[in-house]
Amino acid sequence: MSVFLLFVSFGIVYLVQFFVKKILLWSKLPPGPWGVPLLGSVPFLGGGPLHLKLDSLRKKHGDVFTVGVFHKEVVVLSDWESVRDFFGRLDFSGRPDALLFRQVALGNNGIVSSQGSLWQENRRFTLRVLRDFGLGKREALDSMIQDAALGLCRSLRARRHEPQDFGPHLNLAVLNVIWKMTADKQFAHDDPRMQDFMDRVLEVLNDSSLLGPIQWVPAFVYLWPPALKAYRRVNRNMAAISQIFLNEVEEHKRNLPSSGGSKDYIDAYLTEMALQKSRGEVNPNFTEFQLRVNISDLFIAGSESTATAIRWSVLFLLCHPDVQEKLQAEVDSVVGHDRLPSLHDRNRFERDGGWHPS
Repeated sequence: MSVFLLFVSFGIVYLVQFFVKKILLWSKLPPGPWGVPLLGSVPFLGGGPLHLKLDSLRKKHGDVFTVGVFHKEVVVLSDWESVRDFFGRLDFSGRPDALLFRQVALGNNGIVSSQGSLWQENRRFTLRVLRDFGLGKREALDSMIQDAALGLCRSLRARRHEPQDFGPHLNLAVLNVIWKMTADKQFAHDDPRMQDFMDRVLEVLNDSSLLGPIQWVPAFVYLWPPALKAYRRVNRNMAAISQIFLNEVEEHKRNLPSSGGSKDYIDAYLTEMALQKSRGEVNPNFTEFQLRVNISDLFIAGSESTATAIRWSVLFLLCHPDVQEKLQAEVDSVVGHDRLPSLHDRNRFERDGGWHPS
């Protein structure tokens, strides 16, 4: 048999197997486009904004549909009721095996990338501690946000006569709030350590976007030079970020109060580990490694999302000065000129006009 016939035979067998597996699998999944072998629907998702492509599939297949992404099947939820229903079930709390999860969380660890009891215990503990150190206490959270906002205003005012990028200053203000709750530290806007840390976090997020769907098939990273460079940058930056968190944990271990009284998230986590050890418990879900990954999740997942929402809000106000004037008048009326805004003012603002400061 010639090499050509052998190749054709292999191709036919593969295609038959592909379509049989597809039919068996898709009979149990929501409807969706067929896609092509190896690539799935990836070739049809490019050439424009992804959300518009998915919306066109929603109109054709319904609010819940299936899309093939390389060798994986992805179920897309397009309506709020389904999202709330599915993500409220423990059965759907699992995490995929994606390249970025391996890089950022060193596997399925931490809060964002884990599942099962590891996710439940660390998520529950983290939420409880963050409530204790700010999220559940308006006065404490007010103080953190106000300090960060004043620092941001001072930094912008110092350069008010020259063009400046609002983004880095805002990112640093948001990171300072997270640093305060996590390690009871805050940094000046011109601190080179904070600038380096922020640059690394932002580069990880930018490279994550560049990797895109390729992360579902790690071998493809080596076939596209830009993706390979992004992959290596993520590894390099995550190693540096992890070292920063390791140094913070070691410093907290040296200064951990023997009588309790934790002042931040790292203290509280180390204290909980010590309490479990004193009771003779061996809990693989509470380790210094998990602590470092949890801290990484708090910074990477929490900083950019908050800063991006605020930047879009500022852009919206710049593009709509009439709304800006209305909002400024409302702030002057509710807050006045003699004090800073606080969370207590939140429910005193109007909610009409599609704008609500929160």
